[in-house]
Amino acid sequence: MEFQRIRFSDVQKQLELSNRQMKWIREKCKKSHRGDRWLFYRTNIEGKQELWMYLEGVKWIEQVYLNYDVPYKTAEVIFVEKNIKRLEQELKIKKDPVAYRSMNVKELAIYFQKSLNSINSAIRRLKNKNPGTVSLVAKKTVVSAEGVKWIEQNVYKEKYIENLYEYKRLLQEIKRGIWQEEY
Repeated sequence: MEFQRIRFSDVQKQLELSNRQMKWIREKCKKSHRGDRWLFYRTNIEGKQELWMYLEGVKWIEQVYLNYDVPYKTAEVIFVEKNIKRLEQELKIKKDPVAYRSMNVKELAIYFQKSLNSINSAIRRLKNKNPGTVSLVAKKTVVSAEGVKWIEQNVYKEKYIENLYEYKRLLQEIKRGIWQEEY
């Protein structure tokens, strides 16, 4: 799936999408999926530039953008986790996508790039769900690795999605390296 591609205009026809939807998809791919490089230009026989898309991007459109049954961020997490699982099976690798560690409030604010008020609100939510993951050490609130994971997956999903995509890209680079060595 990482190497197969289709003309962007054919995607529009195949999925019966409007020009407005295609513009939004193009902008979303450029902004949020820049590292995936799903979109690229190729010169056709006539010497004109044509926009192409890798099939992974097409699957994203079908499973995330056009999936109205599930909230957007949840659909994004499901999509990337499914791709990670597929790549791990192909490469015979099994590893946690993100390594968590215990952090205090200031470290959490830096890690999530959020204000201290926002972090404290997330910690309150965490205390209600998992009280054992928050402790007071040397007059500082410390959240355990398990608590950091919970906050990332339930409060700041953007960071979780970002970390999952980084791990997926790493697996794809490994696959490309193996693929280039074999062929």
